[in-house]
Parts: sequence; structure tokens; C-alpha cells
Amino acid sequence: MSEKLTHGYEQNSEYTTHPNTEVVSEKHDKNNEHIENNTEIIESLKRSVKHEAISKSETHIDKGSEHTPSHTVIQKHHKKHAYKQTLKSVRRQLPITDRAFSYIIHQPVIEKLSDITGRTIARPSGLLSAGIVALFGNITLLYVSRHYGFKYNYFVFTILLVVGYTLGIIIEILMKVFSKNKNTD
Repeated sequence: MSEKLTHGYEQNSEYTTHPNTEVVSEKHDKNNEHIENNTEIIESLKRSVKHEAISKSETHIDKGSEHTPSHTVIQKHHKKHAYKQTLKSVRRQLPITDRAFSYIIHQPVIEKLSDITGRTIARPSGLLSAGIVALFGNITLLYVSRHYGFKYNYFVFTILLVVGYTLGIIIEILMKVFSKNKNTD
């Protein structure tokens, strides 16, 4: 059980020598020669760089030609093309009925109308207040008409919608006016 692994050379001596010592020393000598050659090459390169280098005082920098970053301008036809590509890729994923509806909705005339009404008529504050006023006004009118026994008038709903919408737009305008005054103070 006490076997020893031998490596092909004697391990009992005080300093063991490798059998390929001569080969290793030859490689070591060749490497030293390469290092010396490399240092000579490096020194010659340093001398040539010093000879070719231009001093700071000799260089002339034109300050008018400083590089300014250019801003990418997205032109109208690029936007239009990207929009068409997006619509095309989305429509491929839609069912046939939705695809047909998309073609109708995204006609240029209909889109312009939709954008204009979205900015003017279909204000969220107006629609919200119109709905709230019409809801509570109709609940009140329905309760009163049932309690006192007169006929409910359906035209009142339309009037309450218009009054509520107008009230919401007026509130939104007042809020904008007062918030601008606070910012300017």
C-alpha cells in the first residue's frame, strides 16, 4: 500500500533535474534573444515617432470647424411611411371584420375629422360633467314624475346633457385661467 509514483527521474537526490533540461535552456535562450530583438525594434520605433511627431505649438486648430452634433430631422414623408407600415402590420393580425373597419376608420378624411373633434367637441371634462348632470337630473325628474303623477318628458335628457357639457367646459376653462394666473405670480 505504500507505493510511490515515479516520474522517470530519480527523486531521492537533493535537487532533481529534469531529463529535458537542455531543451528547456535552449528555448530560454531563444526567448531572451527574441526579447532583445523586440526591445531594439521598440527603440527604433520610438526614435522614428519622435522624428515624425509634430509639437503642440506647430499644430493649428481651426476653432470654426468644431463638430456640432446634428439633430435627426424626421420628415413628413418618413412619418407617413412609418404610419402606413404600422397599420399594415397591425391589420394583418386583425380578423376580417376588424380589418375592414380599420380601413374605413383610417381614411385621411375621417382621421382629420376625428382629430378635430377630439380637440374641440369631445373634451373629457365636458363629457364627464354631461353624463353626471344627465344621470342625476334624470333620476330626480323620474322620482318627481312618479311621486306627483305627471308624464316623464324624454327631451329633458337631451337638455340635461347639453347643460352638463356646457358646465364642464366652463369649469375646465376657469381651471386653466386660474392655473395660469398662479404660475405667473
